[in-house]
Amino acid sequence: MAELDGLIASRLCRPDDVVLDIGAFHGESTQSYLACGARMVHAFEPTPESFAVLAKQFADEPRVCLHNVAVGSTEGMVEFLEQGIAFGKGSIESGFAQRVAAARASTIERRTVPCTTLDSLNLGAAEFWKIDIEGAENQLFAGAQKTLSATPPRILQIEIFDTPYNVEGHRERTLANFDRFFSYCHLAGITEAGGLGIYDLSATGQDAIRAAVKASQRGGAPTFIFSHESLA
Repeated sequence: MAELDGLIASRLCRPDDVVLDIGAFHGESTQSYLACGARMVHAFEPTPESFAVLAKQFADEPRVCLHNVAVGSTEGMVEFLEQGIAFGKGSIESGFAQRVAAARASTIERRTVPCTTLDSLNLGAAEFWKIDIEGAENQLFAGAQKTLSATPPRILQIEIFDTPYNVEGHRERTLANFDRFFSYCHLAGITEAGGLGIYDLSATGQDAIRAAVKASQRGGAPTFIFSHESLA
């Protein structure tokens, strides 16, 4: 996933962009945005272990603002479920976490973390959003209605798993929610040559569909890109 994030950043993150890196983990994507000339990166990471890595890595970087919170539909403390720290996958969406644990035969670790909404933060306009929050996409959406209406980003990159991690229909509902604020939705992945592939989901034809699916599988997790103009 870090490789695909870097490819997407290199092509779509512009100098002077303000970026929301929601689910920053250890900062690989944050570093990519800085390398592209981002003016400011707001990096969100709820787990203390990963946030400590971010804090150390970007301690002397004035262009990074760190937020040790989850982003969802409510403000306050919420339950956060992890499939063991070694997996690096945790979520405020309990069903997602439990299904991942079952699929991977891993244990569940529970903790509470602070949560906020994008609407309550009032960060102003941000041109690029990256959302990697393990099944809690619609919680974030519910808490970002005002922000999306007032200042939608130029690019919104979002990882959305399908079954067995999410329930059937979750991806379709999530895409439909965000699609209301954008003109185009694309599937992103890595081409056979190792470059970035971006495929317009409105395109028709079996060859185009096969190419998009193969590229998305090379990229790791299913990654979609919303925009106001076609990127394909």
